[in-house]
Amino acid sequence: MRVHIVQHGLTGLRSHYYNETIAWREALAGAGLGWHCYANIALTDDHASQTGAIPAFRLPADPLLEPDPNLAKLSDFIEAAGSFAADCVRVLTPAAKPDDVVLIPYATDQEIFGAAQWLETIPESDRPRLAFIVHRPDFDWTIAEDRTRIDGDFAYWRYAGKRLAAATGHRHPFLGVRDERLATTIGTLTGLPATAVPMSTFTRTTHLGIPGEKDIDLGMVGEFREERGSKEIPALLVQAAARHPHLRFLIQGAGVSTRGVEAMAANQSRDRFLRTIARCRMLVLPYAPQRYRMRTSGIQSFATGFGVPVIVPNGTWMSDRIADGTSSGFVYNELTAGFLDAILTMPQQARDALQRLADAKAEPWRERNSTHTVLEQILGWFRARDSRTLPA
Repeated sequence: MRVHIVQHGLTGLRSHYYNETIAWREALAGAGLGWHCYANIALTDDHASQTGAIPAFRLPADPLLEPDPNLAKLSDFIEAAGSFAADCVRVLTPAAKPDDVVLIPYATDQEIFGAAQWLETIPESDRPRLAFIVHRPDFDWTIAEDRTRIDGDFAYWRYAGKRLAAATGHRHPFLGVRDERLATTIGTLTGLPATAVPMSTFTRTTHLGIPGEKDIDLGMVGEFREERGSKEIPALLVQAAARHPHLRFLIQGAGVSTRGVEAMAANQSRDRFLRTIARCRMLVLPYAPQRYRMRTSGIQSFATGFGVPVIVPNGTWMSDRIADGTSSGFVYNELTAGFLDAILTMPQQARDALQRLADAKAEPWRERNSTHTVLEQILGWFRARDSRTLPA
């Protein structure tokens, strides 16, 4: 068996795609499995060498200029799925054998539909196994106040799932979803078995060699863009540094240069990025709640695995992790200077207790969210399916 990973969003040194690709490579090598990884054609030669990925998948076709938002969404769905299917025909049909697994780690309804169209071009006996991991739902979906029921326009997922179920037949694909609530919803929509899977943030060796010294009191790391607080947070941290000159702060990608605030370049190597997270006594993740109500955070996962408490917005899957005890930190309704001051001036006894709690969660989190753990979950799924279909 070989595993073919389709990371068509991998274009360069981006925290999620780049780090995860290396983690998958390490996990598959540890399992003794052959692998190929296909990235976007925009991936540079240097990053292709670092990740082992082959630039092969094209950018999706440009969306049609359609003023009607409903028709625009439909055209985007059709165009993107068709482009993905065509690339699968060109790249995967010659490479993937029936006993192989094609893994699509960042799947949406477009990849589900595109993969179904691709399989329909291959004789049934030659079709490989498929595995998908779904990180987030459609951004237009909403979640009820009790944080359990998910609502929205499900038509595209229903249609894509129906096509995929027909194309895979008795060889059901592995459909992994990052959250139990979303797994239930997507399983119901598609009619396919959906399994909740961990974040696959760590390999078994990722946490080794991380320095123990924490010299940053409060940091903000990750891609620096508006939905992640790039407009508001730099000024707040600069103000906090002025009020608390004995503390140290860090902002990645902001170009801030002021006393007490360390400015970190936007693009970092994987090792330096992880080491920077581990340097922090606390991280602030000021993400826009409307974009993260049903969306996980890789940085929060890294922070939990390194024993770093986080400050996150209420009403999101990030705050759900604080509420259920899997992550440590604080939840805010509005991120203000006063709120940060209250945290930064906590008594040392309370600060030490919070750190002990975060440290206690780190090792179990790393083990549970290891890429090796997710790989075993996927392979175990196919072993179980194969044992049911083998002749007596």
